Amino acid sequence: MSDRIVSLLRTYVPKAWGLVVGALLAWLGIHAPWAVHVLDSLGIDLTSPAAVLVVVAGSESAWYAIWRALEPRLPDWMTRIVLGSAKPPIYTPPEA
Repeated sequence: MSDRIVSLLRTYVPKAWGLVVGALLAWLGIHAPWAVHVLDSLGIDLTSPAAVLVVVAGSESAWYAIWRALEPRLPDWMTRIVLGSAKPPIYTPPEA
């Protein structure tokens, strides 16, 4: 697999997982009574598109950071599932 495809996989697979996690967190925040109470007391309204955007973006960033930190200790099959590829891309400088 080319380094370009590996780089795209390692960009978009974690984003897709982060989107799923963020959507689940947003759903939980709207439907779990205890979470709704906590968020209301903090002044956060998860029915607001801006708040959902922040939750999704934050979950994408957290997903990637956590799995990148764990990557050296993960088997290759799990790295492929959570990050898209077990091999990081190799970037070469452009020729002058």
